[in-house]
Amino acid sequence: MKTLCCAASVWMLALTTLPAKPFLEFTPEDQARLLAGEYLLWEHQAEAKRFTAAAILLNHPVEQVWALLDDKESMPTFIANLRKAQLLSREANVCLIAQETTASGRTFNYVMEHVLTYPQKVDFRRLRGDFRHVEGQWFFDPVEEGRKTLLVYRLHLDPGALVPQNFVIGSQMKAFPLIMTSIRDKLASQVWPPVSPPVPPSPPAAPAPPAAGTGAPRTNP
Repeated sequence: MKTLCCAASVWMLALTTLPAKPFLEFTPEDQARLLAGEYLLWEHQAEAKRFTAAAILLNHPVEQVWALLDDKESMPTFIANLRKAQLLSREANVCLIAQETTASGRTFNYVMEHVLTYPQKVDFRRLRGDFRHVEGQWFFDPVEEGRKTLLVYRLHLDPGALVPQNFVIGSQMKAFPLIMTSIRDKLASQVWPPVSPPVPPSPPAAPAPPAAGTGAPRTNP
């Protein structure tokens, strides 16, 4: 069963900076829905921007969830509307990524900046390209002593004056469930921790040539 969660039951998550333990800020009813495998969706406003947000509880540790989303160039393989992602640079905790997405039959190209705060969150924003403004966050909250991860996704997208925010929010409400469940399915298909490939045995060392003057003595006739 899938749930559309009203903003009132997740009012703490409407803050620009998420609390350290967002799972505990949900109502008991919403916590029960997450534990049952449902996702939650809601809309909220922060700093005069409208955000769409989603949360899902994943049966995987934070390290595995982080590793999946940190492999930037593989994300198009499991995020439906993300067609291409090219890592342009990675220095310390900042990544620049060229992305190509599709929406309403159109293709959009832009460059995003990701700021990584391991293992808690990834903040991202548009630097240049299509769209007028993009910003959001992935947030990772360990649950049940780290055996599970609450993943929260927040996004504000402003394509420009010709596209009303009501249309954007409506489209995201349809797209977010697929994004979150695709991440869940991709994690379920992985082996964790990764199995290292076997190290081939080293070839035997060649025998050392005899040192000069150590051969068998010659016998005079």
